[in-house]
Amino acid sequence: MFRRCMCHVITVDGTHLKERFRSIMFVATAQDGNENVYPIAFGNGDSENNLSWEWFLECLKGALGHIDDLVFISGRHASIEAGISKVFPYTTHTICCWHFTENVKKRFHRKDVATIIDKAARAEQKLDFTSLCADYYKRQTLIDAYSVPIMPIGNPSSWVVPSDITAWVVLNPKTRR
Repeated sequence: MFRRCMCHVITVDGTHLKERFRSIMFVATAQDGNENVYPIAFGNGDSENNLSWEWFLECLKGALGHIDDLVFISGRHASIEAGISKVFPYTTHTICCWHFTENVKKRFHRKDVATIIDKAARAEQKLDFTSLCADYYKRQTLIDAYSVPIMPIGNPSSWVVPSDITAWVVLNPKTRR
């Protein structure tokens, strides 16, 4: 049934259950031909670790069988990535656009860039992507981005290099051979 009716793109994620349950609920969903979200599997685990995700993904694999062109979408949780690469090594694994844009907002404090990333990710044609990102590839934009040193390193003559390290470093010869 899944192979005929569902897109071969599965979204997996985990959510923390609080209060009485105090566990992690693992969820796998897909979309049907009408773009309706369809739950495929869910399960509870004690924590979001490698063993729990491997268990959940093994159960999912048992229910679905082998599908050649399967794609997984998830957040950037290391245990999810490890589980997918171990249980479904033949699949493609991508990052969820929503999680990615939220990380950009938090890390760089730039909502404008997150909005452009979101629009570019949803672009249906390469032309749409190019027009949305064109401003960020202009010469002046790149010059402005690199005009201020991120981590100034100072004058190399003032660096202190320990003598035990200096013995290991191979430097360019000062004269021609």
